This record gives sequence, C-alpha cells and structure tokens, in this order.
Amino acid sequence: MSTQPASPCPGCNVLPVRRHHADCDVARCRQTGLQRAGCDQPHDHGDDPWTGTYPGEAECRAFSWMMPAPFQAFPDLNRLYSEAVWNPHTGQWTRSSTPTSPSDQP
Repeated sequence: MSTQPASPCPGCNVLPVRRHHADCDVARCRQTGLQRAGCDQPHDHGDDPWTGTYPGEAECRAFSWMMPAPFQAFPDLNRLYSEAVWNPHTGQWTRSSTPTSPSDQP
C-alpha cells in the first residue's frame, strides 16, 4: 500500500503540522480567520500550522459550497468568507445562523 507524500504549503513550502513562515500569504490569523500577512488588527495573530489543505477548503466541502460548473471541484472560498463566521476558539468557519440563500434553508 502506498501513501501520497504530504503536500507542502504553496505559500512557504512547510510540511503539514509545521508552522507557516512569518511572511506566508497562506497563513491565517487565528483571531479573524483571514490572511495573517494582511491583518492589521492590534492582537496576537497566533501560530497557524499548515494542515495540508488550503484554509477554508474543508469547511466549504462540509457545507457543500463548491464553485459552479465547470469548476465544481474547487471550494467557493469567496462564499465562505462572505457568509460564514470565524470561530477563533475552534479555529474553524461555521455557518451563519441566518440563511442567506434558498439553498441554506433547512
């Protein structure tokens, strides 16, 4: 049985479970969930280890928020950042409690 090698971060080339480099544009601020390099808020941005997948991709797949055809294999990160809420305690995006489109309603 063969396993795939761990994918390095596309921004700073670290392997999974390792911390992103200080200037990595993929690393996320642990307080806002947004790009750490662009966060100008006066708080501790925290350490953000590379998980092997792009930040927010797992949440998009869990919410079934994928791009429309012909790009349906890609997560809709724009929708995630505009409709989901960042939870700094869990380090994950969660669905907003208020549906914003008919497909979000139960």
